[in-house]
Amino acid sequence: MLNYQLLDQVRATTPVIVTFANYVTPQIVANAVNVIGGSPIMSLEPAEAAALVSMATAVTLNLGTAQSAELDFVELVALGKAANELNLPVIIDPVAVSVPFRSQYVARLLKEIKRSEEHTSELQSQEI
Repeated sequence: MLNYQLLDQVRATTPVIVTFANYVTPQIVANAVNVIGGSPIMSLEPAEAAALVSMATAVTLNLGTAQSAELDFVELVALGKAANELNLPVIIDPVAVSVPFRSQYVARLLKEIKRSEEHTSELQSQEI
């Protein structure tokens, strides 16, 4: 059931969410953040991660199209570390983490950044 009080609270605060979305979904993710009253920011440039995160309320990292491209990993780490420095929530969406390549990718990412503890139950149920 939809929690309208929570939705009203989100809309009243207009949170800025820095999102690393997989290349299949950036427009959908941006629209979803807008619909609930947030303000999405997306970037593929590690050099601007700290500046963007300094304006944010939270950071989300979606691994739906995980790849071995080092630049993606560098961007994920830059966003995560910038959020960690500001004590902002980091929410990781480890899509299909049970696939060996992805579990190794997520394990490597988790060595670099801290994520929000209240969102780790899904990861803890997987063997990483």
